[in-house]
Amino acid sequence: MARKKSSKPASPKEGETLMFPSLHQTIVKAVSDDNITTWFQENDSDEGSTNAYTTHVMGRFKCNNNACSQDGWSSKKVAISIRGYPRNGYNAVVFNQRCMACKRLGTLTLDIESYVDRVAYRLKKWAGVAMEQQYYAPKEGPPHERDLCEGCQSGSRPMIEDIQHVAVDVNGGNTACAAPVPTDHYHQVICAKSAADHLELKQALFRFVLIDLARDVALSFG
Repeated sequence: MARKKSSKPASPKEGETLMFPSLHQTIVKAVSDDNITTWFQENDSDEGSTNAYTTHVMGRFKCNNNACSQDGWSSKKVAISIRGYPRNGYNAVVFNQRCMACKRLGTLTLDIESYVDRVAYRLKKWAGVAMEQQYYAPKEGPPHERDLCEGCQSGSRPMIEDIQHVAVDVNGGNTACAAPVPTDHYHQVICAKSAADHLELKQALFRFVLIDLARDVALSFG
């Protein structure tokens, strides 16, 4: 029987960085079809980690400042850093955002479906399950405000829009992708710990180059 996804949001949380151990059993169910057993690392630390991946989820933020004119905002680009640990262990750190009006931290209501989708996919890939490459089409909405994103400000999530080259750490060595990143297509940075992750990034960049070429051809005949 196919697993039914839930779009119910998680309980609101506040703080610069957030973790959701209460969703671990949902992650367990999401990877169980591929015979993966996993555990949740409650310590927010790189120590002992074997993989790391940065992407984004969705959520809704509320401003709790009674003197602020803004009640809240939604975001389809909420930064999340997923770490892998031995024996399929993991944790996922979600970065908060600040109110555009008063600059105070918001209270996040996480979109569970996007969180489970991103985390489960990454765990399966790290476990060696053959997975179809994920591609998330650009979402309509306001641009990502890096000054208000705790992930961007902490340096844990450099935004793809702000860099021309992606540095990838492969087995302890630094390798720079020479081609500029097509910023209007790809909104994630890979912290690669393996040649497989590096290859995935190169394939993604190549795909977006093809997308740009196809768009240019279409415009030339428009």
